Amino acid sequence: MTHEDAMRLALAEAGRARDQDEVPVGAVVVFDGRVIGAGFNQPIATMDPTAHAEVVAVRAAAARSATTASPVQSCMSPSSRA
Repeated sequence: MTHEDAMRLALAEAGRARDQDEVPVGAVVVFDGRVIGAGFNQPIATMDPTAHAEVVAVRAAAARSATTASPVQSCMSPSSRA
């Protein structure tokens, strides 16, 4: 994916914001050449002052990239007990 491709996707996200009467800003998070998160401004519709395009995109990327492994499990191995 090129920078231009990512910008086109971000502009499409901005169009979604505009269509919902929000400030037309969009964002995408790209990792290893693929989009792992996308979002558009939506603080009015969601009544969430933090729902800016960049934050929404990062939240989407984080949700997609989340793992089920817990760091606590590795800390509780038998060899780590006193």
